[in-house]
Amino acid sequence: MHFIRYNLISKILSKYRDNRDLYNHDNFFYFNNKVGNINRIGKGFLFNEDEIVPVDWKKIKGKDLVAIFNEIKNKNFYFYKDINGKFYKTRPKKRDVKK
Repeated sequence: MHFIRYNLISKILSKYRDNRDLYNHDNFFYFNNKVGNINRIGKGFLFNEDEIVPVDWKKIKGKDLVAIFNEIKNKNFYFYKDINGKFYKTRPKKRDVKK
């Protein structure tokens, strides 16, 4: 992998950690729009839809990495929050997005 790819992966993971800390959520963030077959990120790994084994970072195309970064940066994701024993789909507010 080359520098641009490493840098983009680093930025994706950094945004994931920032959102994890901001929302106090240590599980999956599901993308509103799938990127290829990838529909979620969690624990620093990307996952295909309906699979439990993470996707190898080396096998993800460059344009998909850019799309994933944009989904996370623009907060186009949701997560499930446990409230009184029930899980509710929670979306971040768009006003939190920094341009």
